[in-house]
Parts: sequence; C-alpha cells; structure tokens
Amino acid sequence: MRSPKLISSARQHEASISRLLELQRKAHRTAEETETAKLLIVLIADYEAKHFKIERVSGVEVLKELMAANGLRQKDLADDLGGESIVSLVLKAAKENNSGPAEYVQQLVEHYVDHDVWFREQVKKGLDQLDRGEFLTHEEMGARIGQMFRP
Repeated sequence: MRSPKLISSARQHEASISRLLELQRKAHRTAEETETAKLLIVLIADYEAKHFKIERVSGVEVLKELMAANGLRQKDLADDLGGESIVSLVLKAAKENNSGPAEYVQQLVEHYVDHDVWFREQVKKGLDQLDRGEFLTHEEMGARIGQMFRP
C-alpha cells in the first residue's frame, strides 16, 4: 500500500477522501491502516484549509441549513431538545442574541448547569427533611393551600 502524500489537486483530494472513507468502513484495521487514516485526516484538513473558504455564519443559520439538508422541521428536533416550544425559543433567542453562537450555547449550558445544581440541592434538602420527620400530611397541605386562597 502506498503511503499518502501531500494533496495538491482536487482529484487527489477526492481520492484521499475516498481512501479515508474506505478505511473508516473497515470493521478491523491494522495498525498501519490506522496510522494511514490519521495521516489522511491531517493531509485532507491541510488541503481544505488552503483551498476552501468557510464563511462565518450564525449558529441559527447552521442549524437551519442542517435541518433543510436533512429534511427536518422544528417539531422533528422537539424530542431531543425538550419540546417544540424549546426549539422555537432556542432558534429565536440565538437569532436575537448579540453574542456569537458559541457564547450563546455557553450561556445556555451555564443556565442549565446552575438550575440543575439548584434542583439537586433542593431535592437533598427535601430528603433530609423527610429523614428528620419534617413533612406535612396530605390533609395539612390541603389546609395550608386553602388558607392561601381565602379572602
């Protein structure tokens, strides 16, 4: 098997991609094939960095393009993101947000993590109260709710 060389033409680029895909599809690769695949990845990336300009686009534009390319609608993403309303909010907020998509995703993750930490702390407090016998019966809770709504 020939060792990969620097890619200098579109034809070599396509051939290198084909060879890499061929190697990736193999269920069992030899150590030499694994090293060849790694080298092809570097050579392909180098060629593409020099010959393909990638325009900066927003995360929303990328998401919409991926949805269009895969024939997906917002409701198709709903299960993965927690509902159609969440998909709409994410698309709308990301579009309106002045920061870049990476910063917006970071903000979403931080918010989720902060909420998750708070929620876990509240559950622990509740379990500790139960262990100490500090809880209301169904009837006691009903009475408190009733008091809250009395004029």
